[in-house]
Amino acid sequence: MSAAHVRRGGSQRAKPRKAASKVGVPRKIAIKLPVSQARANRIAGLVFAAFLLAMGLVVVIALDVPAKAERAAGAAIGRAGFTVNGYQIGGLRHMERGPIDAAVNEELARAAASGAGARPSQALVDVEAIRARSMLRRPAI
Repeated sequence: MSAAHVRRGGSQRAKPRKAASKVGVPRKIAIKLPVSQARANRIAGLVFAAFLLAMGLVVVIALDVPAKAERAAGAAIGRAGFTVNGYQIGGLRHMERGPIDAAVNEELARAAASGAGARPSQALVDVEAIRARSMLRRPAI
């Protein structure tokens, strides 16, 4: 017998595997339900699919994918040319300009840091954050 010819165990053919049995609601439980077993199986499948979807959603949120997608889209909008060149503040009759300028400059610096370029993208500037910061710095009248 040569080294190239090696006998490999028995010459029986591999037995075909059984198809995986379909998982469903056990009959003992299905008898007690007010619906048929087929409907109970369908509902159990939908509940399981909803559970998997919820788990996937939790993983996506835990990995911070929506915020990363938002920043990437904002940076792309900035690269397309929609950037902030300057700002104009209206309605300063009853407020001081200094705190408002500081709040706007902080937000523009944050938007520029989270974007790709030196100038902040319009999509990354959070106007509500500017309003909230300027209201906190509002002097008492």
